[in-house]
Amino acid sequence: MDSPRQTVIRKFWYSFLIWGKLSYQPNISNIQFKKLLAYRFPEVSGEVMFEAWSATSRILPLVTSFHWEGNGNDFQWYPEACYSLTTQAKGFHTVKHFIEDAPILGSGLMSIRDYCDHLLNERSMKGITPVQVAHDLFRFAEKTLQYTSDMNPISDKELKLTIGDLQAMSWLGKYYAEKILGAVELCLADVTRQVKHRNQAVHHLQKASEYWREYAAASNQYIPQLLNRLGYEVVDVKELQAQVNNDITIAKTYKV
Repeated sequence: MDSPRQTVIRKFWYSFLIWGKLSYQPNISNIQFKKLLAYRFPEVSGEVMFEAWSATSRILPLVTSFHWEGNGNDFQWYPEACYSLTTQAKGFHTVKHFIEDAPILGSGLMSIRDYCDHLLNERSMKGITPVQVAHDLFRFAEKTLQYTSDMNPISDKELKLTIGDLQAMSWLGKYYAEKILGAVELCLADVTRQVKHRNQAVHHLQKASEYWREYAAASNQYIPQLLNRLGYEVVDVKELQAQVNNDITIAKTYKV
Protein backbone atom coordinates (compact mmCIF):
# COMPACT_ATOMS: atom_id res chain seq x y z
CA MET A 1 0.00 0.00 0.00
CA ASP A 2 1.24 3.48 -0.84
CA SER A 3 2.01 5.75 2.08
CA PRO A 4 0.62 8.34 2.18
CA ARG A 5 -2.35 6.81 0.37
CA GLN A 6 -3.21 8.12 -3.07
CA THR A 7 -6.12 10.48 -3.53
CA VAL A 8 -9.11 9.22 -5.50
CA ILE A 9 -8.46 11.63 -8.36
CA ARG A 10 -4.95 10.20 -8.77
CA LYS A 11 -6.08 6.58 -8.57
CA PHE A 12 -8.91 7.07 -11.07
CA TRP A 13 -7.07 9.40 -13.40
CA TYR A 14 -8.01 7.49 -16.55
CA SER A 15 -11.70 7.27 -15.67
CA PHE A 16 -11.92 10.99 -14.90
CA LEU A 17 -9.92 11.78 -18.04
CA ILE A 18 -12.32 9.80 -20.23
CA TRP A 19 -15.40 11.43 -18.70
CA GLY A 20 -13.90 14.89 -19.00
CA LYS A 21 -12.76 14.61 -22.59
CA LEU A 22 -15.87 12.84 -23.88
CA SER A 23 -18.15 15.32 -22.10
CA TYR A 24 -16.73 18.16 -24.19
CA GLN A 25 -15.64 16.20 -27.27
CA PRO A 26 -17.89 13.13 -27.67
CA ASN A 27 -16.43 12.47 -31.13
CA ILE A 28 -12.81 12.49 -30.02
CA SER A 29 -10.73 9.82 -31.72
CA ASN A 30 -9.57 6.75 -29.80
CA ILE A 31 -6.10 7.59 -31.08
CA GLN A 32 -5.92 10.32 -28.43
CA PHE A 33 -6.53 7.83 -25.62
CA LYS A 34 -4.00 5.42 -27.07
CA LYS A 35 -1.39 8.19 -27.12
CA LEU A 36 -2.19 9.11 -23.52
CA LEU A 37 -1.76 5.50 -22.40
CA ALA A 38 1.50 5.24 -24.33
CA TYR A 39 2.77 8.36 -22.55
CA ARG A 40 1.63 7.12 -19.13
CA PHE A 41 2.93 3.57 -19.60
CA PRO A 42 5.94 3.67 -21.97
CA GLU A 43 6.82 0.03 -21.21
CA VAL A 44 3.87 -1.23 -23.27
CA SER A 45 2.09 -0.36 -26.49
CA GLY A 46 -0.53 2.32 -25.93
CA GLU A 47 -2.74 0.73 -28.57
CA VAL A 48 -2.55 -2.72 -26.99
CA MET A 49 -3.21 -1.29 -23.54
CA PHE A 50 -6.21 0.61 -24.88
CA GLU A 51 -7.70 -2.49 -26.51
CA ALA A 52 -7.17 -4.63 -23.40
CA TRP A 53 -8.68 -2.01 -21.08
CA SER A 54 -11.62 -1.38 -23.41
CA ALA A 55 -12.46 -5.07 -23.66
CA THR A 56 -12.40 -5.77 -19.94
CA SER A 57 -14.42 -2.60 -19.25
CA ARG A 58 -17.34 -4.11 -21.17
CA ILE A 59 -17.66 -7.10 -18.82
CA LEU A 60 -19.42 -5.71 -15.75
CA PRO A 61 -21.83 -3.41 -17.64
CA LEU A 62 -23.03 -6.39 -19.68
CA VAL A 63 -23.39 -8.64 -16.63
CA THR A 64 -25.29 -5.96 -14.72
CA SER A 65 -27.61 -5.21 -17.65
CA PHE A 66 -28.35 -8.92 -17.95
CA HIS A 67 -28.84 -9.53 -14.21
CA TRP A 68 -30.85 -6.42 -13.39
CA GLU A 69 -34.38 -7.09 -12.10
CA GLY A 70 -34.47 -6.46 -8.35
CA ASN A 71 -30.78 -5.53 -8.37
CA GLY A 72 -30.83 -1.90 -9.46
CA ASN A 73 -29.54 -0.33 -6.24
CA ASP A 74 -26.01 -0.40 -4.84
CA PHE A 75 -26.95 -2.51 -1.82
CA GLN A 76 -28.69 -5.02 -4.10
CA TRP A 77 -25.81 -5.77 -6.44
CA TYR A 78 -22.03 -5.69 -6.09
CA PRO A 79 -20.90 -7.36 -9.35
CA GLU A 80 -17.23 -7.55 -8.35
CA ALA A 81 -18.27 -10.28 -5.88
CA CYS A 82 -21.67 -11.48 -7.19
CA TYR A 83 -22.93 -10.22 -3.86
CA SER A 84 -25.43 -7.92 -2.14
CA LEU A 85 -26.49 -6.79 1.32
CA THR A 86 -27.40 -9.92 3.26
CA THR A 87 -29.96 -8.28 5.55
CA GLN A 88 -32.03 -6.45 2.91
CA ALA A 89 -31.12 -8.20 -0.33
CA LYS A 90 -29.94 -11.65 -1.48
CA GLY A 91 -26.43 -11.96 -0.12
CA PHE A 92 -24.56 -14.09 -2.64
CA HIS A 93 -26.46 -14.30 -5.93
CA THR A 94 -26.91 -17.97 -6.74
CA VAL A 95 -27.54 -19.69 -10.04
CA LYS A 96 -31.26 -19.64 -9.18
CA HIS A 97 -31.19 -15.86 -8.91
CA PHE A 98 -29.68 -15.69 -12.38
CA ILE A 99 -32.56 -17.76 -13.72
CA GLU A 100 -35.22 -15.57 -12.13
CA ASP A 101 -33.81 -12.03 -12.47
CA ALA A 102 -34.58 -10.45 -15.85
CA PRO A 103 -32.42 -7.99 -17.83
CA ILE A 104 -32.91 -4.24 -17.73
CA LEU A 105 -35.76 -2.96 -19.91
CA GLY A 106 -34.69 -1.62 -23.27
CA SER A 107 -31.40 -3.53 -23.33
CA GLY A 108 -32.53 -5.98 -26.01
CA LEU A 109 -31.38 -8.86 -23.80
CA MET A 110 -33.57 -11.92 -23.31
CA SER A 111 -34.07 -13.36 -19.84
CA ILE A 112 -33.13 -16.96 -19.21
CA ARG A 113 -36.76 -17.96 -18.64
CA ASP A 114 -37.86 -16.24 -21.85
CA TYR A 115 -35.01 -17.77 -23.83
CA CYS A 116 -35.78 -21.30 -22.64
CA ASP A 117 -39.46 -20.84 -23.45
CA HIS A 118 -38.65 -19.71 -27.00
CA LEU A 119 -36.09 -22.47 -27.46
CA LEU A 120 -38.33 -25.32 -26.32
CA ASN A 121 -41.32 -24.04 -28.28
CA GLU A 122 -39.17 -23.46 -31.38
CA ARG A 123 -40.06 -19.79 -31.58
CA SER A 124 -37.84 -17.12 -33.08
CA MET A 125 -35.60 -15.39 -30.59
CA LYS A 126 -36.60 -11.77 -30.01
CA GLY A 127 -33.35 -10.35 -28.71
CA ILE A 128 -29.82 -11.10 -27.59
CA THR A 129 -29.91 -14.51 -25.96
CA PRO A 130 -28.23 -15.50 -22.67
CA VAL A 131 -25.95 -17.79 -24.66
CA GLN A 132 -24.85 -14.83 -26.78
CA VAL A 133 -24.24 -12.81 -23.60
CA ALA A 134 -22.03 -15.61 -22.26
CA HIS A 135 -20.11 -15.78 -25.54
CA ASP A 136 -19.58 -12.01 -25.49
CA LEU A 137 -18.24 -12.21 -21.94
CA PHE A 138 -15.83 -14.95 -22.99
CA ARG A 139 -14.74 -12.86 -25.97
CA PHE A 140 -14.04 -9.77 -23.87
CA ALA A 141 -12.14 -11.81 -21.29
CA GLU A 142 -10.07 -13.72 -23.84
CA LYS A 143 -9.17 -10.54 -25.69
CA THR A 144 -7.90 -8.92 -22.50
CA LEU A 145 -5.92 -11.97 -21.38
CA GLN A 146 -4.42 -12.32 -24.85
CA TYR A 147 -3.33 -8.67 -24.98
CA THR A 148 -1.88 -8.65 -21.46
CA SER A 149 -0.17 -12.06 -21.55
CA ASP A 150 3.01 -10.66 -23.12
CA MET A 151 3.21 -7.57 -20.90
CA ASN A 152 6.09 -8.89 -18.80
CA PRO A 153 8.34 -8.11 -17.10
CA ILE A 154 7.01 -4.75 -15.91
CA SER A 155 8.93 -2.42 -13.61
CA ASP A 156 6.35 0.36 -13.17
CA LYS A 157 4.20 -0.38 -10.10
CA GLU A 158 1.05 1.34 -11.37
CA LEU A 159 1.21 -0.47 -14.69
CA LYS A 160 1.83 -3.82 -13.03
CA LEU A 161 -1.19 -3.38 -10.74
CA THR A 162 -3.35 -2.12 -13.60
CA ILE A 163 -2.53 -5.19 -15.69
CA GLY A 164 -3.43 -7.28 -12.65
CA ASP A 165 -6.78 -5.46 -12.46
CA LEU A 166 -7.53 -6.19 -16.11
CA GLN A 167 -6.62 -9.86 -15.79
CA ALA A 168 -8.64 -10.28 -12.60
CA MET A 169 -11.70 -8.78 -14.27
CA SER A 170 -11.23 -11.16 -17.20
CA TRP A 171 -11.42 -14.19 -14.91
CA LEU A 172 -14.55 -12.72 -13.35
CA GLY A 173 -16.02 -12.32 -16.83
CA LYS A 174 -15.37 -15.99 -17.55
CA TYR A 175 -16.99 -16.89 -14.24
CA TYR A 176 -20.17 -15.04 -15.15
CA ALA A 177 -20.18 -16.55 -18.64
CA GLU A 178 -20.14 -20.09 -17.26
CA LYS A 179 -22.64 -19.19 -14.54
CA ILE A 180 -25.08 -17.87 -17.13
CA LEU A 181 -24.69 -21.02 -19.24
CA GLY A 182 -25.18 -23.12 -16.11
CA ALA A 183 -28.33 -21.16 -15.28
CA VAL A 184 -29.67 -21.75 -18.80
CA GLU A 185 -29.15 -25.50 -18.50
CA LEU A 186 -30.69 -25.62 -15.02
CA CYS A 187 -33.72 -23.73 -16.32
CA LEU A 188 -34.03 -26.23 -19.17
CA ALA A 189 -33.78 -29.06 -16.64
CA ASP A 190 -36.56 -27.45 -14.63
CA VAL A 191 -38.88 -27.26 -17.63
CA THR A 192 -38.03 -30.51 -19.44
CA ARG A 193 -37.14 -32.69 -16.43
CA GLN A 194 -34.23 -34.09 -18.44
CA VAL A 195 -31.12 -35.22 -16.59
CA LYS A 196 -28.85 -34.21 -19.48
CA HIS A 197 -29.59 -30.54 -18.83
CA ARG A 198 -28.89 -30.92 -15.13
CA ASN A 199 -25.58 -32.59 -15.95
CA GLN A 200 -24.67 -29.77 -18.31
CA ALA A 201 -25.56 -27.25 -15.59
CA VAL A 202 -23.19 -29.01 -13.20
CA HIS A 203 -20.45 -28.96 -15.83
CA HIS A 204 -20.78 -25.22 -16.47
CA LEU A 205 -20.94 -24.37 -12.77
CA GLN A 206 -17.84 -26.44 -12.09
CA LYS A 207 -16.04 -24.41 -14.75
CA ALA A 208 -17.43 -21.25 -13.15
CA SER A 209 -15.94 -22.34 -9.83
CA GLU A 210 -12.53 -22.81 -11.45
CA TYR A 211 -12.67 -19.33 -12.94
CA TRP A 212 -13.70 -17.85 -9.60
CA ARG A 213 -10.64 -19.49 -8.05
CA GLU A 214 -8.49 -17.81 -10.70
CA TYR A 215 -10.24 -14.52 -10.00
CA ALA A 216 -9.59 -14.87 -6.28
CA ALA A 217 -5.92 -15.63 -6.91
CA ALA A 218 -5.58 -12.63 -9.21
CA SER A 219 -7.33 -10.50 -6.58
CA ASN A 220 -4.75 -11.26 -3.90
CA GLN A 221 -3.26 -7.84 -4.56
CA TYR A 222 -6.39 -6.26 -3.05
CA ILE A 223 -7.21 -5.73 0.61
CA PRO A 224 -10.75 -7.03 1.39
CA GLN A 225 -13.05 -4.00 1.43
CA LEU A 226 -15.39 -2.79 4.13
CA LEU A 227 -18.31 -1.50 2.05
CA ASN A 228 -21.06 0.75 3.41
CA ARG A 229 -23.23 -0.15 0.39
CA LEU A 230 -23.30 -3.67 1.85
CA GLY A 231 -23.94 -2.67 5.45
CA TYR A 232 -20.24 -2.38 6.26
CA GLU A 233 -19.63 -6.04 5.49
CA VAL A 234 -16.10 -7.07 4.60
CA VAL A 235 -16.16 -8.56 1.11
CA ASP A 236 -13.43 -11.16 0.65
CA VAL A 237 -13.54 -12.80 -2.77
CA LYS A 238 -11.51 -15.79 -1.64
CA GLU A 239 -13.88 -16.43 1.28
CA LEU A 240 -16.84 -16.53 -1.13
CA GLN A 241 -15.49 -19.67 -2.85
CA ALA A 242 -17.74 -21.87 -0.67
CA GLN A 243 -20.83 -20.01 -1.84
CA VAL A 244 -19.63 -20.22 -5.44
CA ASN A 245 -19.26 -23.98 -5.01
CA ASN A 246 -22.75 -24.19 -3.53
CA ASP A 247 -24.11 -23.45 -7.01
CA ILE A 248 -22.69 -26.82 -8.06
CA THR A 249 -24.53 -28.48 -5.17
CA ILE A 250 -27.76 -26.72 -6.15
CA ALA A 251 -27.47 -28.17 -9.66
CA LYS A 252 -26.40 -31.65 -8.55
CA THR A 253 -29.31 -31.99 -6.12
CA TYR A 254 -31.92 -30.47 -8.41
CA LYS A 255 -34.79 -32.92 -8.83
CA VAL A 256 -35.76 -33.77 -12.40
